Amino acid sequence: MVARWFTAEMDFCMALRTSEVFGLNTKISEYSYVDRGNLDVDIAKLNTRNQHISLKGESKSGKSWLRQKNFPEAVVVQCRIGFGPIDIFSSVLGALGVELRQATVSTTAGGLEFTGAGDVGWSLLAKAEIAVNASGRAERSIERKPVGKDVNDLQFICEIIKASDRKVVIEDFHYLTTNAQRELAHDLKAMWDYGVYIVIVGVWIRRNYLTYLNPDLAGRITEVSVYWNDDDLRAVVRKGCSALNVAISPKIVAGIISDSFGNVGLLQTLALGTLDHSGISERGFFQKKCDDERAYEEAALLYAEQLEAVYLEFARRVSQGIRKRKGSTKIYAHAMWAIFDSAAEELIVGVSVDTIFDRANARQPRIQKGNLKSIMDKLDGLQIDDRGKGLVVTYAEQSGSVAVVDRTVLFYRKYCTVEWPWKDIIDSTEEDGLESDKSY
Repeated sequence: MVARWFTAEMDFCMALRTSEVFGLNTKISEYSYVDRGNLDVDIAKLNTRNQHISLKGESKSGKSWLRQKNFPEAVVVQCRIGFGPIDIFSSVLGALGVELRQATVSTTAGGLEFTGAGDVGWSLLAKAEIAVNASGRAERSIERKPVGKDVNDLQFICEIIKASDRKVVIEDFHYLTTNAQRELAHDLKAMWDYGVYIVIVGVWIRRNYLTYLNPDLAGRITEVSVYWNDDDLRAVVRKGCSALNVAISPKIVAGIISDSFGNVGLLQTLALGTLDHSGISERGFFQKKCDDERAYEEAALLYAEQLEAVYLEFARRVSQGIRKRKGSTKIYAHAMWAIFDSAAEELIVGVSVDTIFDRANARQPRIQKGNLKSIMDKLDGLQIDDRGKGLVVTYAEQSGSVAVVDRTVLFYRKYCTVEWPWKDIIDSTEEDGLESDKSY
């Protein structure tokens, strides 16, 4: 009996792999998931109220895990560059089996047509039609005026969402233009009036940003910040190590936390890499020790090497975009140099345009603050690839500052000798003098 129990215990212990505990995963790992600052409790409370919820935090800060944990059955929409409210609503309805398209009949041209993509979609349309008209019957073809132009359209969409009994989550809100963000913020007020409460996820610097975009949202939306302090990150390591029956030395843990720059995704990656380089790949019956500092150094350097392709492509994309702006390349290059020469702490909280100007102007006195400010709203577009991804730093117009969206670049910059191409652009245009063209 004892031998059988021991064998079963050994089989259980050996079954858990380090990659199931640490590392980046699309699904939650309960072995290292930490309810940071009781956010789960706070969000569960907010979810019972008539409130929109906004979750803000930089890339890999754990927003997706938090969303999965608290809204497991939600309809999730990923925003992309160029999206507007109608694209978001179309994506939501598409996930619910309802197609939203422009009407082609001459008498309704320019309007929108809702069509069921299956039995579920038609069922939702029927319920929404009954709720809106209170007539007790529904048509198989339902036409409305353009979304966002007529409140009845938005009401109908809200009735479809309510009929589905599912929460809607809009992720990557920061990829929308300021105008699109403002339009959506105003639609959120109307949706609140119709009894639909949305979760907005993204990266922004200003506190209560959506209320700033639309003051009418005050009292109707609550912002939740998803940020980590050292104690929170240490708790992640502690919980994961307990699950794996591993002891990582305090000095190595301190190094991992320091190099994570407050980012839990980076911490997860470095913890897994450290165990890999220590030869630990799964849980054992007896506790294993990870106390060789060289294992962490090797893991950090290897991960920095893996990131090289990512940031070389980022640098190529930005420099290519800069060079396409004839007559204004130098001011962009000086701005990028000043931004990426900033300390990590500055980039995390946001570097003001005034500070960027002071540093750029010190290198090139002919740079004017007005010209520099005029190019800031082009900063995000320089970085985005054809899929609408790749944002590393973002400009927040409302606060007039630039902040890092992807803190992994801070880690990469620490472990690699980075030769950003901005200097080459500055040097190559030096002979032309500072541009006077203002068509940035």
